[in-house]
Amino acid sequence: DRSRNGSRDRSRNGSKDRSKNSIENIKKTQIGNEKDDKNNNKINKKMQLNKSLIISLIIGILICLSSVNACGEAFHASCHINMTFTNAECEDVLKILTQQFQSCCLEKSIEESYTHYSLISVDNTKLKVVGQIKFDDGYIDQQTFTLKQAGGVCIADACSVSQSVSYYDYCANFCNLHNLVRNTGYEVVEQPLECQFQPDANQWDSYCNKQ
Repeated sequence: DRSRNGSRDRSRNGSKDRSKNSIENIKKTQIGNEKDDKNNNKINKKMQLNKSLIISLIIGILICLSSVNACGEAFHASCHINMTFTNAECEDVLKILTQQFQSCCLEKSIEESYTHYSLISVDNTKLKVVGQIKFDDGYIDQQTFTLKQAGGVCIADACSVSQSVSYYDYCANFCNLHNLVRNTGYEVVEQPLECQFQPDANQWDSYCNKQ
């Protein structure tokens, strides 16, 4: 009896121990799984945060680029001017601008250093002319004039952009455009739309003679 009872006790105790061990193992497994889930959640949150930051950066860049004026480029100094030639035919204005790029300038008070324009292209159908000016220090700015007839006036969408990475241009891009339309025989009304820098209105001619 003692032997049987002892065997039963040991068997019962062994079963209890195994049961406890199983329960403890299950708990450890559950705790481990919970830790893994927490770690995975942290990793997923970090990945989502990184994605959000990248998306925000891309959106910011796109907004920055879209905010550049219609004729300019990001990180390049530029000037955008609306010009109205009164009592003018755009075909005639196009010819004059083309001549200006080929042998500037009609206005003789402009210093010679700021007259080195050259013609890139001209489209008589689209009424568009493209040219550039090269300065003594090697910098190059490109100009584009797109013309549109509106009754008895010719309206020019004029743009000048520095070809090198730049911000402050000493009003050069403004003067690049202004000097091309001086002393053309037409009354020209110039309305700066977006120019990073431009001289005071009463100093356009005197300033641009030397710039």
